Amino acid sequence: MFRKIKKIFISLYEIWGAFEHRKGGAILLIFMLITTSFLEALSIGFLLPMMEVFIEGGVDNDFSRHLLSMTNNFSQEKTLAIILIVFFMLIFIKNVFVYFKNKLGASLLFELRGYWMNELMNKYIKSSYSFITNSKQGTLINNVLV
Repeated sequence: MFRKIKKIFISLYEIWGAFEHRKGGAILLIFMLITTSFLEALSIGFLLPMMEVFIEGGVDNDFSRHLLSMTNNFSQEKTLAIILIVFFMLIFIKNVFVYFKNKLGASLLFELRGYWMNELMNKYIKSSYSFITNSKQGTLINNVLV
């Protein structure tokens, strides 16, 4: 059990080291992943109260009652309108975060691949002639390009 946990931490440390000069971007990407997950859960959490108000005309669980406690003075139509507006605002905000998360992830991936390709090419240039001649040329090209 301890060995498995140790292997996981070693793997995470190696992955973290692979980010070299883009650690800030990686931290921002992780933050955006967590934020989008939270917003997704929150927007899905609004579905139950919305459906209860829309179908049944009231709420019958603690989560919905707590969520709708701010709309006690409004009619059922206004309550439903408020829930719908908040629901669509959460979906919109979540999708904006998803868009920027995807752009950041693609940018980070592009920069890291370029950095790794450059580093590998520099290693090949500095390597011995016998290493280059003894290696399969297709493998060397594939390592640099893919």
